[in-house]
Amino acid sequence: MDRKNTLLAVPSDFEEKLAIMHMIDRPLCDLRVTDFCASSGVSRKRFYRLFKSKFDIVFWYYDVCNRMTLYEIGRTLTWGEAFTRQLILLDEEHDFLARESASALADGRFAENRLRSFNKRKDILIETLEVYRGITVTHEIVMEVSIYAEMESVLMTQWLLGTSNLSLKEFVVMWEDCVPRQLHDALLG
Repeated sequence: MDRKNTLLAVPSDFEEKLAIMHMIDRPLCDLRVTDFCASSGVSRKRFYRLFKSKFDIVFWYYDVCNRMTLYEIGRTLTWGEAFTRQLILLDEEHDFLARESASALADGRFAENRLRSFNKRKDILIETLEVYRGITVTHEIVMEVSIYAEMESVLMTQWLLGTSNLSLKEFVVMWEDCVPRQLHDALLG
């Protein structure tokens, strides 16, 4: 699937950031910013306007994917549509993302990355429920949102690391089946 057809709106600096990401050929922890500035022709000053740090490249790509897919659940996309589009986007950058996931697991950055993703995902889901769906968020819904946000991170990591033998379609069905029922139904249609 063509990336521009997958994304709802491509950020203006997307191609420049993607080009920098594509220059990375080994784990980020083994590189210096000057390494990919030299190989991509981007100045350090420009690099730091685009990213907070070299590790921010991973967060940036996940955030772009999430904004165009998972954050749209209950807004413009169904659960299945969002999951399918998310996995397609992850597959497009599979080698980079799988390498960085494995590296983050090995050097301890994974927990920090996961917490950052978890908190942002919870906030987006609650915003969608309250603002886009007009739903009063109860303690039970907050618990389901927390459970789901944790599970989502685990499932995406499993997909990237290839720990599942499921096809994309089977994985999407399994993922949607794992969404807590009250949350699932609240954002269904």
